[in-house]
Amino acid sequence: MEDCQNLKNINDSFRVIKLKSNKFKGTVTYAPLGAYLVDLSENSLEGQLPLFDSYLNLSLSHLSLFDNHFMGEISPSI
Repeated sequence: MEDCQNLKNINDSFRVIKLKSNKFKGTVTYAPLGAYLVDLSENSLEGQLPLFDSYLNLSLSHLSLFDNHFMGEISPSI
């Protein structure tokens, strides 16, 4: 899988999503709502930083996006 937009095909019942160091390319536009841990670090993801604000109000407690090529501002709510 080289395009991380396929995350929308992951079932929202997953609680932990570790996709670190998989050489994924592309943009991230979605994260499953039920996840409390999302690790997409050490890939080749790019584009605007995903808006994870709404997930913080749900169950997300750990978000790791380092070593990618995102651009934009980090929301103050994060």
